[in-house]
Amino acid sequence: MMAPSHLTVYYSDGSDTSFDDVTYRVSDEYLYVEPSSGAAATPIELFSVYSWVAKTSPLAA
Repeated sequence: MMAPSHLTVYYSDGSDTSFDDVTYRVSDEYLYVEPSSGAAATPIELFSVYSWVAKTSPLAA
């Protein structure tokens, strides 16, 4: 399991979306953004995604 991080998704149309405190996985042509709160994952169709950047959040002491 990856550490929760800040994830920015860049779409093919030039727009982007940022998520805080999430993990992500790729499965079945989708990028699933999973909040660490346990809320439902957000599925994003991979064909609409240009790239994504994840920055790991420092772990709180």
